[in-house]
Amino acid sequence: MFDIDMTQWGCHDLDLEELYIVIRGLDTWEKFNRAIQLWREGRIAIRKKQANGEQGSALCPQMNYILPGDNSIEARVARHLLKFKKLRVVWLGWTVWRFA
Repeated sequence: MFDIDMTQWGCHDLDLEELYIVIRGLDTWEKFNRAIQLWREGRIAIRKKQANGEQGSALCPQMNYILPGDNSIEARVARHLLKFKKLRVVWLGWTVWRFA
């Protein structure tokens, strides 16, 4: 089990737009890249739901959109990132990624 599951991310309710963090277990370019890709796919899915007029629990960023049952560090990081509704800039230790 990784520390990501044992630590409370206390700023979900804030309007966090940028996050710079290093996460234990996310230690290769492939893992980092996959976490970012899953986060971006989740953001796109949320935007599509918003465009279709879905609201409330249907838009919950904690949804199991990211590979239900996937307990990889990459999927868990992506699920946490999706909780930040205004997050646009992410650095997980390798490079800065921006999502408009």
